[in-house]
Amino acid sequence: MAVYKKWVGVAGALLASAVGAQPLDTSQTSLIQLAASMNEMALSCGHMSAAQLQKVQAKQREAMLSQGVQPARYEVAYASAKADFATRWASISQDEQARNCAQVKAMNERGVGQLPNAK
Repeated sequence: MAVYKKWVGVAGALLASAVGAQPLDTSQTSLIQLAASMNEMALSCGHMSAAQLQKVQAKQREAMLSQGVQPARYEVAYASAKADFATRWASISQDEQARNCAQVKAMNERGVGQLPNAK
């Protein structure tokens, strides 16, 4: 649960800081890809439930839409990033998946990558 709460703060802050634009720019695409990958990893590693993921993703979507991203463009970018993560995740061994999950959990426990107000 702590991982989930910290991720919500970090992801929300990152997405809210994106510059609004008509088509997705590189930074917006990168933020959506990062969010989707982090969300899917948290789900795959058991750090977040499907219900929690749904809430987090809805907040991320709302943040991007408030910055001027068109809903359809957001959905396409998120779905593409989610599919890319699934392909990459399936291509690594279960041992490597477990190591990645442990590394992300350890980084989160140390507060690596968190914004000061994300706690």
